[in-house]
Amino acid sequence: MESAQRYDIKGRAYIETPKKYYFSDLGLRNARINFRQYEETHILENIIYNELRMRGYSVDVGVVQVSEKNANNNSVRG
Repeated sequence: MESAQRYDIKGRAYIETPKKYYFSDLGLRNARINFRQYEETHILENIIYNELRMRGYSVDVGVVQVSEKNANNNSVRG
């Protein structure tokens, strides 16, 4: 298991929240959680993380906030 630091893209600084962890072997991940969670997006994120690390990249995790307008023309986070 490896960890990635969280990064605030807008503030251009690392966030002091808990790190995000990725499994190097998804079979072990599935066995650890007893095969009860199967979300393709989580698995794909883990695969992409592993591929980038295998190619020698340093990987940080960031969030880009997206806001949209609702029917009342109010901003809503998406």
